[in-house]
Amino acid sequence: MKKIIICLIILIGSFSQTHAQDSIPSLPKVRIGIKLAGSFIYNRVNDNDNTFDVDRDGTAFKGAFGVMPEFLFGGKYYFSTGLIYQPKGIELKGSDNTENFTEGYRIQYLQIPFGLKLLTNNINDRLKAYINLGPALDIKIGDNIDQDKVLLDDLNAVDLSLFLGVGIELGQIGNMEQTFGFGLQYMRGLIDNVDSGANVEIKTDMWNIELLIYF
Repeated sequence: MKKIIICLIILIGSFSQTHAQDSIPSLPKVRIGIKLAGSFIYNRVNDNDNTFDVDRDGTAFKGAFGVMPEFLFGGKYYFSTGLIYQPKGIELKGSDNTENFTEGYRIQYLQIPFGLKLLTNNINDRLKAYINLGPALDIKIGDNIDQDKVLLDDLNAVDLSLFLGVGIELGQIGNMEQTFGFGLQYMRGLIDNVDSGANVEIKTDMWNIELLIYF
C-alpha cells in the first residue's frame, strides 16, 4: 500500500509540473457525464478459518453505468461525484479436507465517487489528457447470500475504495457537441467485504475500462 501511495504522489507531481497552467480555456463550469464501464474484479483473501482452506477463484467481469456531474474550480480542475450502479463479485474456492468446492457471490452496489480530475493543456484542438483520483463509497443494495452458501454468511453493507484513473477527452466529433472520455481506472478496496463474524477477510479490487459522455 505504501508503494502505491508513493507512486501516486510521484505521478501527480510529474503530471502537474509537466502541464502547469493557470487555466484551460473553454472548459464548462458544470458538466454532466454518463459513465459506461467494464469492470474486471478480483479479490484479496486472507484466510483465518481453521475449518476451511479458502482462496480466490479467478476474476469476474461486470458492467457498470451511472451519472457523474463535474464542477470546475481553479481553471483546470474538476471535482467529480455521481451515482453509479456497480456490481461486484466474490469468487472463492474452498476445501474442508473432505471435498473441494467453489462459490460465487453477486453483490450490487450504488457507488458514490469523490474525485479530483486534473486536465492537461490541449494536446491538439480537440484532445486533452487527464488524471483522476480519490475515494469511492459503495452502498450495498443487493446480494445472493442464502442458506445454500457455505463459506460466507453475510456481507458488509458498505465498501470503501481508493481509485486512480488516466485517460483522454475528445471534443466535437463531427457535428456532435458532446465531449467523449476514454479511460482506465484502478480501484483498490480498503475494508473487509465480509461481516465481522466471519473468519475470512476479503477485499475487492477492480480495473475499469471507461467510456464517458459529457453534456
